[in-house]
Amino acid sequence: MSLQIGVSTAQQQLQDINTKITTTQNQNTNHRQQINELLNRTRLEQIAKKNGMSLSNGKIRNVNK
Repeated sequence: MSLQIGVSTAQQQLQDINTKITTTQNQNTNHRQQINELLNRTRLEQIAKKNGMSLSNGKIRNVNK
């Protein structure tokens, strides 16, 4: 009987961990999408223009970790 309880508890913990993994993966996907939207060239050009600046292709670098 206690073995069944232990197995049930382990299964519930595994399910909880899998749910957390899925949630974290979804959050990461959403964050990547937000980053891509923030790095959108048109958006950056609009911000630069609004602040009296311009973008020069030769001076732009994308750095990824």
